[in-house]
Amino acid sequence: MSDKTNSGLRIRILYAAMLAVVVGVVLLYEYGILPEGRMVGVDPSAKYIFDVLFLFVSGGIIIGSFKGYEWLFRHWVAKAPDASQLAKRHTRLSVLRLALLALLMVVGTIYKYGTLENTGMYIGLIAFLTSFFCLPSRSKMAEERAHYTDGESEQ
Repeated sequence: MSDKTNSGLRIRILYAAMLAVVVGVVLLYEYGILPEGRMVGVDPSAKYIFDVLFLFVSGGIIIGSFKGYEWLFRHWVAKAPDASQLAKRHTRLSVLRLALLALLMVVGTIYKYGTLENTGMYIGLIAFLTSFFCLPSRSKMAEERAHYTDGESEQ
């Protein structure tokens, strides 16, 4: 099996594992293994502060997964010396971005069951939908490399 096929398979396995962890957390709560509603009796002002912090951190992670990816692609991946290094760097960066979104999905799911409100589930759903735009491919990598290297020559 070639290295390119290996990296594509690794990313697909990571994506499937990411979804399996979220489904596993949901099942643990739904079957009563993990207790629901730990934050239900918390002071409302403290819960409000926690809600706002969670939303800001979640938004920062989602925006950072895109803008940080763009910056790292431009300054690290696109400057790879050869095609094999380019593929390795692109794979590593894609795995990092998917891992950030996976973490957000798991934390959003735990937050939903901890507060018994839908805010966490909305964040988890946004992270899940965002992850569809993060799945790498060879054509996307070539398109991004062309875009970022053309943009540098104009600046």
